[in-house]
Amino acid sequence: MAAAAIDYSVTAALSNADESQDLVSSVLGELAWFAAGFAVVQTLIFFRILPQMNFPLLSIESRSEGRALQRKCAVKDLCAAASAGQHAKVLEAWDHEKSQGPLPLDALKDSAHALALLAPNRLASDLAAHLARFPAAHTQAAAATMLTALLEVAAEVGGRDLADELASALKPHLGTKPAVADGAVLSGHVGAVKDHLKKGHLDAATSRLAAMRDAEIEPPARAMAEFFEIAVGLGADAVGHLLNGMDGLFVLPPEAMAVVLSDCLAREDVVLARRADALARDQGTQLGFSMYDALLKIYATASDARAMKLFEDMQSRGFFASEGLCGNLLSRCGDAGNLDFAECIVTYLRGRSGMTLRIFKTLMRVYARCGKFDLACDLYEQVLEAGLEPDDVMHGCIIKFAVKCGRPQLAEQLCGRGGGGNAHASDGHGRGLAAAAVLTKRRGR
Repeated sequence: MAAAAIDYSVTAALSNADESQDLVSSVLGELAWFAAGFAVVQTLIFFRILPQMNFPLLSIESRSEGRALQRKCAVKDLCAAASAGQHAKVLEAWDHEKSQGPLPLDALKDSAHALALLAPNRLASDLAAHLARFPAAHTQAAAATMLTALLEVAAEVGGRDLADELASALKPHLGTKPAVADGAVLSGHVGAVKDHLKKGHLDAATSRLAAMRDAEIEPPARAMAEFFEIAVGLGADAVGHLLNGMDGLFVLPPEAMAVVLSDCLAREDVVLARRADALARDQGTQLGFSMYDALLKIYATASDARAMKLFEDMQSRGFFASEGLCGNLLSRCGDAGNLDFAECIVTYLRGRSGMTLRIFKTLMRVYARCGKFDLACDLYEQVLEAGLEPDDVMHGCIIKFAVKCGRPQLAEQLCGRGGGGNAHASDGHGRGLAAAAVLTKRRGR
């Protein structure tokens, strides 16, 4: 009996072991099939044969990745709508996404463009609220770039007023701007201003310059001169617009002012020249010789009283007026009948023993154009006293002027000199001799 009981126990134990082994095998098999099925489903999803599925057993990290992917798609759709010109759709996407998380700069620019077009009254408040909601997303290094980009959009769509309003609203949320821009940042700003100017987008160019000022980034003197060189190619209105836009932003260097005044001289634009002159003085810009040269010629032609004061300023700065410049100014004074400035120039030349025959002849024409024939005749003796010999042209002119102002003795004296001994007198000299001959005959009667 005992042996039978033992055999039964052993048999039962073996039977239970076999059942346990079968159960483990079954469980492992089920798990294997489940894993295989899951792998097949994931593979089909990966190749987009099946749609994306949410599995409750996935980790929190996986669900976060899913939300990030959805966000990325939403931003991509917003930018695609902007590229297609669907501004209403962009505005709708902005309203949904602005509180979901920080948007990248491209999406912000597209949203700002849609707001400026469809809801300009919301532009400043919406963007300021977005930046305030996610301050950690906007680093100090990127603040100036973001501000500049958004201001460009506002200026292009809504003009300078909208850009100024946006700048006031965004500055508190973008933190302190870097004091010095490295070469790459500076080149980027300068290049952007040039691109706007070449396209004729003057408001966008001045807005970019304003953003540079706000970021404490000052363009080099040569770059500012190049800005105006581009504007010159666009016409007088562009130069004046840029000049007004730069007022209050940066102190214009002499290189830039020289470009403006050179253009004013070429076009004889007295109004813009006066504006540039006043701006240079207000800003304390030191005038260079080329600037004095252009302004003096412009003011001489326009008979502007500023010419004499400017001429004195030029001398006090240590600049020397050459014979060529003085002759040019005298000639312009003659064309304009600007006798006061002409005499100011002559006084300067007399004090430096600079009265050459060429200067005397030019001054003679100034007197003649102003109807001062007697003064023109007086120059003859002054020429002789200076040790100079009047040429045939001057002889002929003085004879004519002597006849006109009632000085026959001088006319006869010059006729007796025979034009300085030159048998080939000029036409003016010949006409002068003829006039003197007529006068002599009448006196003889």
